[in-house]
Amino acid sequence: KLTKVDDEIRSIFDELFVKDTAPKGGLTKEAMVQFTDSGRALISVFENGDFTSMIHEVGHVFRRDLPASELETAAKWIEDQIGAKAFTGDKTLPLREREWSQEAEEAFAQAFTKCR
Repeated sequence: KLTKVDDEIRSIFDELFVKDTAPKGGLTKEAMVQFTDSGRALISVFENGDFTSMIHEVGHVFRRDLPASELETAAKWIEDQIGAKAFTGDKTLPLREREWSQEAEEAFAQAFTKCR
Protein backbone atom coordinates (compact mmCIF):
# COMPACT_ATOMS: atom_id res chain seq x y z
CA LYS A 1 0.00 0.00 0.00
CA LEU A 2 1.09 3.53 -0.68
CA THR A 3 1.02 5.57 2.48
CA LYS A 4 2.36 8.87 1.18
CA VAL A 5 0.65 10.45 -1.80
CA ASP A 6 1.84 13.54 -3.60
CA ASP A 7 -0.36 16.57 -2.76
CA GLU A 8 -0.91 17.34 -6.44
CA ILE A 9 -2.26 13.86 -7.16
CA ARG A 10 -4.41 14.04 -4.05
CA SER A 11 -5.89 17.38 -5.16
CA ILE A 12 -6.57 16.03 -8.65
CA PHE A 13 -8.34 13.05 -7.12
CA ASP A 14 -10.40 15.31 -4.88
CA GLU A 15 -11.41 17.52 -7.78
CA LEU A 16 -12.27 14.68 -10.17
CA PHE A 17 -13.97 12.22 -7.89
CA VAL A 18 -14.81 13.40 -4.40
CA LYS A 19 -16.87 16.54 -5.04
CA ASP A 20 -19.44 14.97 -7.35
CA THR A 21 -19.49 11.35 -6.26
CA ALA A 22 -19.03 11.35 -2.50
CA PRO A 23 -21.82 9.38 -0.88
CA LYS A 24 -23.42 10.63 2.31
CA GLY A 25 -20.78 10.38 4.99
CA GLY A 26 -17.90 10.92 2.57
CA LEU A 27 -15.88 8.83 0.15
CA THR A 28 -13.05 6.61 1.30
CA LYS A 29 -10.16 7.07 -1.06
CA GLU A 30 -8.92 3.62 -1.97
CA ALA A 31 -7.33 4.02 -5.39
CA MET A 32 -7.40 6.02 -8.58
CA VAL A 33 -6.06 5.97 -12.12
CA GLN A 34 -4.90 9.01 -14.07
CA PHE A 35 -4.41 8.96 -17.82
CA THR A 36 -1.69 11.22 -19.20
CA ASP A 37 -1.82 13.02 -22.53
CA SER A 38 0.73 10.51 -23.83
CA GLY A 39 -1.65 7.64 -23.05
CA ARG A 40 0.12 6.30 -19.99
CA ALA A 41 -1.82 5.32 -16.90
CA LEU A 42 -0.76 6.12 -13.35
CA ILE A 43 -2.47 3.94 -10.74
CA SER A 44 -2.31 5.07 -7.13
CA VAL A 45 -3.48 2.93 -4.21
CA PHE A 46 -4.08 4.75 -0.95
CA GLU A 47 -3.94 3.62 2.67
CA ASN A 48 -7.53 2.34 2.61
CA GLY A 49 -6.99 0.50 -0.67
CA ASP A 50 -6.38 -3.18 -1.14
CA PHE A 51 -5.66 -5.61 -3.95
CA THR A 52 -9.23 -5.36 -5.24
CA SER A 53 -8.90 -1.57 -5.39
CA MET A 54 -5.86 -1.96 -7.63
CA ILE A 55 -7.62 -4.50 -9.88
CA HIS A 56 -10.58 -2.11 -10.17
CA GLU A 57 -8.24 0.61 -11.46
CA VAL A 58 -6.57 -1.85 -13.84
CA GLY A 59 -10.09 -2.48 -15.21
CA HIS A 60 -10.28 1.17 -16.31
CA VAL A 61 -6.97 0.81 -18.14
CA PHE A 62 -7.96 -2.54 -19.65
CA ARG A 63 -11.20 -1.13 -21.10
CA ARG A 64 -9.31 1.63 -22.87
CA ASP A 65 -6.92 -0.90 -24.39
CA LEU A 66 -9.59 -3.20 -25.82
CA PRO A 67 -9.46 -3.77 -29.58
CA ALA A 68 -12.42 -2.27 -31.47
CA SER A 69 -14.36 -5.55 -31.75
CA GLU A 70 -14.01 -6.26 -28.02
CA LEU A 71 -14.86 -2.66 -27.15
CA GLU A 72 -18.05 -3.06 -29.16
CA THR A 73 -18.93 -6.14 -27.07
CA ALA A 74 -18.12 -4.30 -23.83
CA ALA A 75 -20.19 -1.29 -24.93
CA LYS A 76 -23.20 -3.51 -25.70
CA TRP A 77 -22.85 -5.17 -22.30
CA ILE A 78 -22.59 -1.88 -20.42
CA GLU A 79 -25.59 -0.48 -22.31
CA ASP A 80 -27.57 -3.59 -21.31
CA GLN A 81 -26.50 -3.08 -17.69
CA ILE A 82 -27.24 0.62 -17.20
CA GLY A 83 -29.11 1.75 -20.29
CA ALA A 84 -28.99 5.14 -22.00
CA LYS A 85 -26.91 6.72 -19.24
CA ALA A 86 -23.97 4.52 -20.29
CA PHE A 87 -22.71 7.04 -22.82
CA THR A 88 -22.32 10.79 -23.10
CA GLY A 89 -22.06 12.92 -26.20
CA ASP A 90 -23.06 11.91 -29.71
CA LYS A 91 -25.49 8.98 -29.51
CA THR A 92 -25.38 8.48 -33.28
CA LEU A 93 -21.80 7.18 -33.19
CA PRO A 94 -21.22 3.42 -33.26
CA LEU A 95 -21.11 2.00 -29.73
CA ARG A 96 -17.35 1.39 -29.81
CA GLU A 97 -16.74 5.09 -30.58
CA ARG A 98 -19.00 6.61 -27.92
CA GLU A 99 -17.68 8.35 -24.83
CA TRP A 100 -18.38 6.32 -21.70
CA SER A 101 -20.06 7.99 -18.75
CA GLN A 102 -18.47 7.89 -15.30
CA GLU A 103 -21.17 5.45 -14.22
CA ALA A 104 -20.36 3.14 -17.15
CA GLU A 105 -16.64 3.30 -16.40
CA GLU A 106 -17.26 2.36 -12.77
CA ALA A 107 -19.67 -0.46 -13.66
CA PHE A 108 -17.15 -1.94 -16.09
CA ALA A 109 -14.27 -1.66 -13.61
CA GLN A 110 -16.39 -3.20 -10.86
CA ALA A 111 -17.30 -6.12 -13.13
CA PHE A 112 -13.62 -6.47 -14.05
CA THR A 113 -12.80 -7.13 -10.38
CA LYS A 114 -15.14 -10.11 -10.46
CA CYS A 115 -13.52 -11.78 -13.50
CA ARG A 116 -11.86 -15.09 -12.73
